[in-house]
Amino acid sequence: MKRQSIILEIALYLVVLATLSTACQKDYYNPDSDSNSEKKTITDIFGIDFVIPDGFDWSTLQTSSITVKIDDQYNGTKDYTIEVLADNPIITTQARLLKKATVRGNKTLETSVTYPKANVYIYVRQTDPEGRKVVKLVDVSQTILSVDFSTTVLSETKNGLDTRNLELRTLTSSSEPQRVYPTPEDATTIDVTTENITLNAGKSYVLKSDYTGLLNFEWGTTGSNLYIEGTWTNTNPNFSSQNWNIIIQNGGEYKSNDGTLTISNSSKFIIAEGGIFNAEAKNITLSQTNDGSQIINNGIFKASELSQIREIYNYGEMVVSGKISTTDNNSLLINNGTLSVNEINLHGKLVNNYNIDISGTISATSGIIIENNNKFQTKNITISGSQGTIQNNCTFIVNKDASFGNQTINSLGLFKVKNLTLYDNPNYINLEANSIFDITKLDVQNPNAKLNGPANGKALARIKNAEFITWGTTKFTLSGNIDIEHSKNFPSADYYFIDANNNGISFFEEGMSELEIPADDCHGEGNTPTPTGGGETGGGETEDDPVGMGYTYAFEDGYPQLGDYDVNDLVLYLETSLIEASENIRSLTIKATLKATGATLGLGAAIQLTNIEASAIGSVTRRGDISLTGNTFTSSGNLETGQSKAVIPLFDEAHEVFGVAKSQMVNTVTSSEYLTPKTVTLTITFNRDVTLSMANLDVFIINGGSKNNRKEVHLPHFSPTDKGQSETNGYLSEENLVWGVSFPGEFKYPLEYTNIIVAYPDFKDCATSGGTTNANWYESPVNGKVYQ
Repeated sequence: MKRQSIILEIALYLVVLATLSTACQKDYYNPDSDSNSEKKTITDIFGIDFVIPDGFDWSTLQTSSITVKIDDQYNGTKDYTIEVLADNPIITTQARLLKKATVRGNKTLETSVTYPKANVYIYVRQTDPEGRKVVKLVDVSQTILSVDFSTTVLSETKNGLDTRNLELRTLTSSSEPQRVYPTPEDATTIDVTTENITLNAGKSYVLKSDYTGLLNFEWGTTGSNLYIEGTWTNTNPNFSSQNWNIIIQNGGEYKSNDGTLTISNSSKFIIAEGGIFNAEAKNITLSQTNDGSQIINNGIFKASELSQIREIYNYGEMVVSGKISTTDNNSLLINNGTLSVNEINLHGKLVNNYNIDISGTISATSGIIIENNNKFQTKNITISGSQGTIQNNCTFIVNKDASFGNQTINSLGLFKVKNLTLYDNPNYINLEANSIFDITKLDVQNPNAKLNGPANGKALARIKNAEFITWGTTKFTLSGNIDIEHSKNFPSADYYFIDANNNGISFFEEGMSELEIPADDCHGEGNTPTPTGGGETGGGETEDDPVGMGYTYAFEDGYPQLGDYDVNDLVLYLETSLIEASENIRSLTIKATLKATGATLGLGAAIQLTNIEASAIGSVTRRGDISLTGNTFTSSGNLETGQSKAVIPLFDEAHEVFGVAKSQMVNTVTSSEYLTPKTVTLTITFNRDVTLSMANLDVFIINGGSKNNRKEVHLPHFSPTDKGQSETNGYLSEENLVWGVSFPGEFKYPLEYTNIIVAYPDFKDCATSGGTTNANWYESPVNGKVYQ
């Protein structure tokens, strides 16, 4: 009895131990477990409590229809290549290709395209039969996606300035000053034999011969004039005109040593044509003290500095070795001749009708106006303060640095700057037809800045390098019709915004714009289109050849229960020929790569073509590392039988593909041996024309065998196959979690036992915001938390 009692006690102990062991080791991968004790909450999985709102779209991809109109230059006799890309191919080496098609020039391409939902833009590149390429951006927030490359036509005018815009050439109005002051016949001739001469106010005097000495001006009134027809060498270089008009006539000259000449009250200082002021370039400063005073030069004028300037009119040659400083917003600096100066401190208005060359810096504040109607050149320019305007109607060149805050720049000709910085709020650059905006480095520090092209015709913007800043959703804006040539040192579209109301922004590699602008005085060397862009299409590969977009599918296998949410139970990478297919196709190639399985459950995988009847399949061929065993799928000709829609098996069991036991996790634990991913390439032919897009590829896994009513795991909102359980709730849990997600490109999936929020912290903000923030969360993994 005692022996039997001991045996019974041992047996009961083993039963209890087994029961306890089972209770402590919950298997969240067991698809046959329907016990309520198996259910997990979000808090259980993630360690935090957060709510995913109803309607949150788990898809990271979007499929839209798009229409592309070709810029046909060959009367419908030649083909063009159209590529739709996820990245700007001019900026990005090997941009991701979404769709590629060959289109006859007189046709319009109508197709669908699948792209990352986080993209603000997709990019469409047209390559003509000569290999010339142009890129346009498409704002994917629009209801209808369309591109019109025919807007790349040349401007209406090819010679000189566009006559449609000549009304813009007069920004300011200034009355023409009196330039000719004939010497009155009754003017008193100065006796040069007398020293220290006093001139009486209200009278006119004329110096007809050379004189060295002093002229004392009695306090002037209207009608006080000195006409210099000879040479006056002033021995008192510091003097004030005191309401006198001093006129250096043709053949006359003024000389002095270093000093200051003050043009006071309503005085005028005039150099007539043929007259000379300070030919020896002494350090003479001219200063104006009252608004009624004027300096008018028709001859040769040299000074070291012009200060407190009210009005200057230059029709001759003016050289200032130092600085010109204007006084206030009523100041005028009008140049109709040649003006060379080291520095200008500008208030008011500057109008250049011929040639200004500033060897140093022009600086300005407080609502200045610069109007250039010929050639304006400076080393540096800095303009800040309240709203100001630069109206460039010809050639405006900054050889080094330009810094603009709160300015408007209108340009009809060539606007060329080495380093342009836009700061403060706002800065508007408006380019008219045939104008050229040529910038070596563009630094946009205030995203309220805008670069606007014309509504009619085209402008050319050459921007070699650029840096843009953003403030939330506020970005540098491009609008109108502009050909933008730039190198790869250009910001991505995350940093600028293209006005959705136009389709006129085109991107080109350096030197590749097709806009023809003849060389002339107002456009420099102009722009001559490159005869060819590198030969016939389909030639050798170049560094900007795109790579086909692939897609990662990552699954949790515990459906209908929630697991550990490391989304690595099965990881597949798909590449498809849909990126190089028209809408009506007869064959489809799918390359599927099994990258990892973090499950200890047998998992099969297949693809359902949601809009293709099984009867439309002509054949399915396979090649590669993966064969079908028949353990999960019953197939004929590599097509699953008993299905109304076309279902193409990828493999029957993931562990078998890797040649390991079901208990082994593959490529999800860094301490385990890395196994080379396995690939199968499927070629599917159709017995009639079909229409397909990525949205029709329903990639799914099976976690419950091949029998009818099997447990399939699909991406959200897909329907099970005819053999799957019908009650799926769209493959959404009560907490709005899913069991399968697709990603554009190569997705770095989490390590085993690492949930998605730990590996990708931005996911929480994306999910809880309903997808309005951090839509590209999957691009920001935490190092050490994902499988590399």
